[in-house]
Amino acid sequence: MVQKYDQEFWSEKIEECKGEIAAAMKKAADMEKSAAEQVAKAEEIMATEDSRKAAHEKELNNHRGNFDAQMAKLDAQHKKEFDAQKDKYERLIQERAGEVEELKSKLDEAHRQLSLQSKTLVSTVADTISAELQTIQKKSDSKLQMEADKCEALQARLLQVEPKMEKAASEMANCTKEFTLLQEAYDTQSRECKALRDSFHANAKILNQTLTEAEDLAHNVNFAPPPPPAEKPDLEALSKDLPEGWQALWDAKRGKVYYGNFATKQTQWDKPTRRRALRRLAAHEAN
Repeated sequence: MVQKYDQEFWSEKIEECKGEIAAAMKKAADMEKSAAEQVAKAEEIMATEDSRKAAHEKELNNHRGNFDAQMAKLDAQHKKEFDAQKDKYERLIQERAGEVEELKSKLDEAHRQLSLQSKTLVSTVADTISAELQTIQKKSDSKLQMEADKCEALQARLLQVEPKMEKAASEMANCTKEFTLLQEAYDTQSRECKALRDSFHANAKILNQTLTEAEDLAHNVNFAPPPPPAEKPDLEALSKDLPEGWQALWDAKRGKVYYGNFATKQTQWDKPTRRRALRRLAAHEAN
Protein backbone atom coordinates (compact mmCIF):
# COMPACT_ATOMS: atom_id res chain seq x y z
CA MET A 1 0.00 0.00 0.00
CA VAL A 2 2.80 2.35 0.86
CA GLN A 3 4.67 1.49 -2.33
CA LYS A 4 1.58 2.19 -4.43
CA TYR A 5 1.11 5.48 -2.72
CA ASP A 6 4.73 6.45 -3.42
CA GLN A 7 4.39 5.61 -7.07
CA GLU A 8 1.28 7.75 -7.42
CA PHE A 9 2.96 10.60 -5.54
CA TRP A 10 6.03 10.55 -7.73
CA SER A 11 3.91 10.19 -10.87
CA GLU A 12 2.01 13.32 -9.90
CA LYS A 13 5.29 15.13 -9.16
CA ILE A 14 6.66 14.08 -12.55
CA GLU A 15 3.51 15.33 -14.32
CA GLU A 16 3.75 18.61 -12.42
CA CYS A 17 7.40 18.95 -13.43
CA LYS A 18 6.51 18.22 -17.03
CA GLY A 19 3.82 20.91 -16.90
CA GLU A 20 6.22 23.41 -15.38
CA ILE A 21 8.85 22.56 -18.00
CA ALA A 22 6.29 22.98 -20.80
CA ALA A 23 5.15 26.32 -19.32
CA ALA A 24 8.77 27.46 -18.98
CA MET A 25 9.53 26.47 -22.59
CA LYS A 26 6.42 28.31 -23.77
CA LYS A 27 7.44 31.39 -21.74
CA ALA A 28 10.97 31.18 -23.20
CA ALA A 29 9.52 30.94 -26.72
CA ASP A 30 7.32 33.98 -26.03
CA MET A 31 10.30 35.89 -24.64
CA GLU A 32 12.37 34.95 -27.69
CA LYS A 33 9.58 36.10 -30.02
CA SER A 34 9.23 39.38 -28.07
CA ALA A 35 12.99 39.90 -28.21
CA ALA A 36 12.99 39.30 -31.99
CA GLU A 37 10.16 41.81 -32.39
CA GLN A 38 12.05 44.38 -30.30
CA VAL A 39 15.23 43.81 -32.35
CA ALA A 40 13.26 44.26 -35.60
CA LYS A 41 11.65 47.40 -34.21
CA ALA A 42 15.07 48.76 -33.14
CA GLU A 43 16.50 48.04 -36.60
CA GLU A 44 13.52 49.82 -38.18
CA ILE A 45 14.08 52.86 -35.89
CA MET A 46 17.80 52.88 -36.75
CA ALA A 47 16.99 52.71 -40.47
CA THR A 48 14.56 55.63 -40.08
CA GLU A 49 17.15 57.66 -38.19
CA ASP A 50 19.77 56.88 -40.86
CA SER A 51 17.33 58.01 -43.55
CA ARG A 52 16.65 61.28 -41.66
CA LYS A 53 20.36 61.82 -41.15
CA ALA A 54 21.07 61.24 -44.87
CA ALA A 55 18.26 63.64 -45.85
CA HIS A 56 19.60 66.31 -43.50
CA GLU A 57 23.17 65.88 -44.80
CA LYS A 58 21.83 66.19 -48.34
CA GLU A 59 20.02 69.42 -47.40
CA LEU A 60 23.20 70.81 -45.80
CA ASN A 61 25.18 69.90 -48.93
CA ASN A 62 22.57 71.71 -51.06
CA HIS A 63 22.87 74.79 -48.81
CA ARG A 64 26.64 74.65 -49.08
CA GLY A 65 26.49 74.33 -52.87
CA ASN A 66 24.07 77.28 -53.15
CA PHE A 67 26.24 79.34 -50.85
CA ASP A 68 29.41 78.53 -52.81
CA ALA A 69 27.64 79.42 -56.06
CA GLN A 70 26.47 82.75 -54.59
CA MET A 71 29.97 83.50 -53.30
CA ALA A 72 31.53 82.68 -56.68
CA LYS A 73 28.96 84.83 -58.47
CA LEU A 74 29.49 87.77 -56.12
CA ASP A 75 33.27 87.41 -56.36
CA ALA A 76 33.06 87.49 -60.17
CA GLN A 77 30.69 90.47 -60.03
CA HIS A 78 32.92 92.46 -57.65
CA LYS A 79 35.98 91.59 -59.74
CA LYS A 80 34.19 92.76 -62.87
CA GLU A 81 33.15 96.04 -61.22
CA PHE A 82 36.67 96.54 -59.83
CA ASP A 83 38.22 95.89 -63.25
CA ALA A 84 35.74 98.29 -64.86
CA GLN A 85 36.58 101.02 -62.32
CA LYS A 86 40.28 100.35 -62.76
CA ASP A 87 40.02 100.54 -66.56
CA LYS A 88 37.97 103.73 -66.27
CA TYR A 89 40.55 105.46 -64.07
CA GLU A 90 43.44 104.17 -66.16
CA ARG A 91 41.79 105.56 -69.30
CA LEU A 92 41.15 108.84 -67.49
CA ILE A 93 44.77 109.00 -66.31
CA GLN A 94 46.00 108.22 -69.81
CA GLU A 95 43.74 110.91 -71.26
CA ARG A 96 44.94 113.42 -68.68
CA ALA A 97 48.54 112.38 -69.25
CA GLY A 98 48.02 112.82 -72.99
CA GLU A 99 46.51 116.26 -72.41
CA VAL A 100 49.40 117.17 -70.12
CA GLU A 101 51.93 115.97 -72.69
CA GLU A 102 50.12 117.83 -75.45
CA LEU A 103 49.99 121.00 -73.35
CA LYS A 104 53.64 120.58 -72.45
CA SER A 105 54.50 120.12 -76.11
CA LYS A 106 52.51 123.22 -77.03
CA LEU A 107 54.19 125.14 -74.22
CA ASP A 108 57.65 124.02 -75.37
CA GLU A 109 56.78 124.95 -78.95
CA ALA A 110 55.47 128.35 -77.83
CA HIS A 111 58.58 128.87 -75.74
CA ARG A 112 60.77 127.91 -78.70
CA GLN A 113 58.83 130.16 -81.06
CA LEU A 114 58.96 132.93 -78.50
CA SER A 115 62.70 132.46 -78.10
CA LEU A 116 63.17 132.53 -81.87
CA GLN A 117 60.95 135.56 -82.19
CA SER A 118 62.75 137.24 -79.31
CA LYS A 119 66.15 136.51 -80.81
CA THR A 120 64.98 137.60 -84.25
CA LEU A 121 63.27 140.62 -82.78
CA VAL A 122 66.29 141.55 -80.66
CA SER A 123 68.62 141.03 -83.62
CA THR A 124 66.34 143.01 -85.89
CA VAL A 125 65.93 145.73 -83.27
CA ALA A 126 69.67 145.86 -82.68
CA ASP A 127 70.32 146.11 -86.39
CA THR A 128 67.62 148.72 -86.78
CA ILE A 129 68.88 150.68 -83.81
CA SER A 130 72.42 150.53 -85.09
CA ALA A 131 71.35 151.71 -88.54
CA GLU A 132 69.10 154.36 -87.06
CA LEU A 133 71.85 155.52 -84.74
CA GLN A 134 74.17 155.91 -87.65
CA THR A 135 71.43 157.80 -89.47
CA ILE A 136 70.53 159.77 -86.34
CA GLN A 137 74.10 160.79 -85.91
CA LYS A 138 73.86 162.37 -89.33
CA LYS A 139 70.49 163.97 -88.64
CA SER A 140 69.23 166.53 -86.26
CA ASP A 141 68.56 166.10 -82.53
CA SER A 142 64.81 165.85 -83.13
CA LYS A 143 65.16 162.69 -85.20
CA LEU A 144 67.41 161.22 -82.53
CA GLN A 145 64.55 161.65 -80.00
CA MET A 146 62.07 159.95 -82.34
CA GLU A 147 64.28 156.88 -82.72
CA ALA A 148 64.72 156.73 -78.96
CA ASP A 149 60.90 156.59 -78.62
CA LYS A 150 60.82 153.66 -81.06
CA CYS A 151 63.33 151.78 -78.92
CA GLU A 152 61.14 152.27 -75.85
CA ALA A 153 58.13 150.93 -77.75
CA LEU A 154 60.07 147.81 -78.71
CA GLN A 155 61.07 147.28 -75.07
CA ALA A 156 57.40 147.60 -74.07
CA ARG A 157 56.53 144.81 -76.54
CA LEU A 158 59.15 142.60 -74.91
CA LEU A 159 57.63 143.29 -71.48
CA GLN A 160 54.18 142.27 -72.81
CA VAL A 161 55.50 138.90 -73.91
CA GLU A 162 56.80 137.98 -70.43
CA PRO A 163 53.30 137.74 -68.75
CA LYS A 164 52.22 135.32 -71.48
CA MET A 165 55.12 133.04 -70.63
CA GLU A 166 54.25 133.24 -66.91
CA LYS A 167 50.60 132.37 -67.70
CA ALA A 168 51.68 129.33 -69.70
CA ALA A 169 53.87 128.19 -66.79
CA SER A 170 50.91 128.62 -64.38
CA GLU A 171 48.65 126.49 -66.62
CA MET A 172 51.34 123.79 -66.64
CA ALA A 173 51.43 123.81 -62.82
CA ASN A 174 47.60 123.53 -62.66
CA CYS A 175 47.65 120.52 -65.00
CA THR A 176 50.29 118.85 -62.82
CA LYS A 177 48.18 119.47 -59.70
CA GLU A 178 45.04 118.05 -61.38
CA PHE A 179 46.99 114.92 -62.39
CA THR A 180 48.13 114.49 -58.78
CA LEU A 181 44.51 114.75 -57.52
CA LEU A 182 43.38 112.10 -60.04
CA GLN A 183 46.17 109.79 -58.89
CA GLU A 184 45.12 110.25 -55.24
CA ALA A 185 41.46 109.53 -56.14
CA TYR A 186 42.51 106.36 -57.94
CA ASP A 187 44.56 105.21 -54.93
CA THR A 188 41.61 105.89 -52.59
CA GLN A 189 39.26 103.87 -54.80
CA SER A 190 41.77 101.00 -54.88
CA ARG A 191 41.99 100.96 -51.08
CA GLU A 192 38.19 100.98 -50.74
CA CYS A 193 37.89 98.05 -53.17
CA LYS A 194 40.54 96.10 -51.23
CA ALA A 195 38.75 96.82 -47.91
CA LEU A 196 35.44 95.64 -49.45
CA ARG A 197 37.07 92.42 -50.70
CA ASP A 198 38.65 91.76 -47.26
CA SER A 199 35.28 92.31 -45.55
CA PHE A 200 33.60 89.99 -48.06
CA HIS A 201 36.15 87.20 -47.38
CA ALA A 202 35.76 87.68 -43.61
CA ASN A 203 31.96 87.29 -43.89
CA ALA A 204 32.42 84.20 -46.05
CA LYS A 205 34.69 82.69 -43.38
CA ILE A 206 32.07 83.39 -40.66
CA LEU A 207 29.35 81.74 -42.78
CA ASN A 208 31.56 78.69 -43.33
CA GLN A 209 32.09 78.41 -39.55
CA THR A 210 28.32 78.69 -39.02
CA LEU A 211 27.68 75.86 -41.51
CA THR A 212 30.32 73.73 -39.75
CA GLU A 213 28.62 74.32 -36.38
CA ALA A 214 25.26 73.43 -37.94
CA GLU A 215 26.70 70.16 -39.25
CA ASP A 216 28.10 69.32 -35.79
CA LEU A 217 24.75 70.10 -34.19
CA ALA A 218 22.94 67.97 -36.75
CA HIS A 219 24.80 64.86 -35.54
CA ASN A 220 23.45 65.32 -31.97
CA VAL A 221 19.84 66.36 -32.64
CA ASN A 222 16.96 64.32 -34.09
CA PHE A 223 15.40 66.41 -36.86
CA ALA A 224 11.85 66.04 -38.02
CA PRO A 225 11.39 65.21 -41.69
CA PRO A 226 11.89 68.41 -43.73
CA PRO A 227 8.87 69.97 -45.43
CA PRO A 228 8.62 69.72 -49.20
CA PRO A 229 10.83 72.44 -50.80
CA ALA A 230 9.16 75.46 -52.33
CA GLU A 231 9.80 76.33 -55.97
CA LYS A 232 12.80 78.69 -56.31
CA PRO A 233 11.93 81.97 -58.12
CA ASP A 234 14.08 83.91 -60.62
CA LEU A 235 16.45 85.82 -58.28
CA GLU A 236 18.00 87.92 -61.07
CA ALA A 237 14.58 89.20 -62.11
CA LEU A 238 13.72 90.05 -58.47
CA SER A 239 17.06 91.90 -58.08
CA LYS A 240 16.54 94.24 -61.08
CA ASP A 241 14.16 96.68 -59.33
CA LEU A 242 16.10 96.79 -56.04
CA PRO A 243 18.15 99.80 -54.87
CA GLU A 244 21.87 99.85 -55.57
CA GLY A 245 23.83 97.33 -53.49
CA TRP A 246 20.82 95.05 -52.74
CA GLN A 247 20.29 91.55 -54.13
CA ALA A 248 17.54 88.93 -53.83
CA LEU A 249 18.63 85.65 -52.16
CA TRP A 250 16.94 82.28 -51.58
CA ASP A 251 16.51 80.44 -48.25
CA ALA A 252 15.87 76.86 -49.34
CA LYS A 253 15.19 75.66 -45.78
CA ARG A 254 12.31 78.11 -45.25
CA GLY A 255 11.37 78.26 -48.92
CA LYS A 256 11.38 82.08 -48.87
CA VAL A 257 13.16 84.95 -50.62
CA TYR A 258 15.21 87.36 -48.49
CA TYR A 259 17.27 90.42 -49.40
CA GLY A 260 20.91 91.25 -48.60
CA ASN A 261 23.21 94.24 -49.03
CA PHE A 262 26.86 93.16 -49.30
CA ALA A 263 28.10 96.75 -48.89
CA THR A 264 26.40 97.34 -45.49
CA LYS A 265 26.27 93.61 -44.41
CA GLN A 266 22.46 93.83 -43.89
CA THR A 267 19.82 91.15 -44.53
CA GLN A 268 16.02 91.34 -44.24
CA TRP A 269 12.84 89.54 -45.29
CA ASP A 270 10.99 92.67 -46.51
CA LYS A 271 11.73 93.98 -50.00
CA PRO A 272 13.85 97.16 -49.66
CA THR A 273 12.69 100.45 -51.19
CA ARG A 274 14.94 103.23 -52.47
CA ARG A 275 13.89 105.68 -49.73
CA ARG A 276 14.49 103.12 -46.96
CA ALA A 277 17.79 102.06 -48.56
CA LEU A 278 18.98 105.69 -48.64
CA ARG A 279 18.11 106.13 -44.94
CA ARG A 280 19.96 102.94 -43.96
CA LEU A 281 22.98 103.84 -46.12
CA ALA A 282 23.14 107.30 -44.51
CA ALA A 283 22.96 105.73 -41.04
CA HIS A 284 25.67 103.20 -41.94
CA GLU A 285 28.01 105.92 -43.25
CA ALA A 286 27.35 108.01 -40.13
CA ASN A 287 28.34 105.07 -37.89
